[in-house]
Amino acid sequence: MYRYIIIFLSLLLNPACKLFAAEPEDSSFVTARMLITSPGKEVYQSPGHAALHMSCPTHGLDYVFSFETDMQGGMLGQFIGEAHGKMVAKPTDEYLEQFRKEGRGVIAYTLNLTPQQKQELWRTLDEMLVTGEGRFNIRRKDCMSQVLTAINRACAPLGVGASTDYHYKEANAAYLERYVGERSPWSALIIENALGIDCDVTDGFITRHGPLAFADDYADIVLEGNGTSVPLVSDVEVLFEPEHEDVPQPVTPVGAALLFAILPLSAAVLRALRRARTLRIVLEWASILPLTLAGLFLVFITYMPNHIGGAWNWNFVVLCPLWPLLWYIAGKNRATGLVWSGMLLLFALFAPLLTCATETPFVIIAASMIPMTVLKSIEKL
Repeated sequence: MYRYIIIFLSLLLNPACKLFAAEPEDSSFVTARMLITSPGKEVYQSPGHAALHMSCPTHGLDYVFSFETDMQGGMLGQFIGEAHGKMVAKPTDEYLEQFRKEGRGVIAYTLNLTPQQKQELWRTLDEMLVTGEGRFNIRRKDCMSQVLTAINRACAPLGVGASTDYHYKEANAAYLERYVGERSPWSALIIENALGIDCDVTDGFITRHGPLAFADDYADIVLEGNGTSVPLVSDVEVLFEPEHEDVPQPVTPVGAALLFAILPLSAAVLRALRRARTLRIVLEWASILPLTLAGLFLVFITYMPNHIGGAWNWNFVVLCPLWPLLWYIAGKNRATGLVWSGMLLLFALFAPLLTCATETPFVIIAASMIPMTVLKSIEKL
């Protein structure tokens, strides 16, 4: 009971309440803009950032409502589930200054809303901030999805959609590959594995649509319902350009996987030629141990008790923490080795067709392990 009284008083005393009670004099009484920030240098900044800028010049109100990671536990907290999404409200100058110092650019997209919808959007954001509804699961949602959700709530029964069905044909993690992967493929790989298969859960393109994806596709995004459809964005303004350019990464995840594939393939050749037994054994274990450690890490971040996701990750099949045991059994039992090799072959062939949660680097690794495992299973050490 006391909680609701506090919430009511907070809303009542909020300076924005006077604009809720006022009738808008014109369409510019309240201005609503979506701010899209360019990627930063950190991995978690690679998809860019989205926020809502609300201003009312008549009453001197000018704030940005931002959905951010609370960074609890630092970078490790994002992997082990301690970090969650939170909502904050900042004066616009303060919000923009932090990105200017980081050398990141910001583009403002004016929302094509009626005066009443803009007032309701501000009210919705205030309520989300006060009641704590602004907190969210960063494995299933992101800043962009929270922004679009707020717009949907304020504009109901109208909702955000797409003028084409293009967006709905993609899994929600696809923007990581399309937009982040081209610029920073290592960031895309790390984010997708940290999120697990949760990032593929879909209920439309709003979930984890991604700031960079919106910046590219905004012309196709509409506000629709009741037989009407209008563009969501009416104007675009570049507030300031990014100051730094991305440096192409010399080795991509695919390139690293190809380099890693040399180890098991070389071991297979040496085994087939029956030469350099010591070197062959070193190469075999150099192939197995990294997979084991990586598999244990995926298990750790996915199934530890306090994690907010807890979803299956297809890459367990390749980065299997049981590799040493399977490798030992394959050397003792031909049938087991051949069955395991067959499973890897089927995985390499069909997994990319079934899910986008399995990245190309892991498929390359799976394929490269097949000849080494087959030869291991048909002869003794």
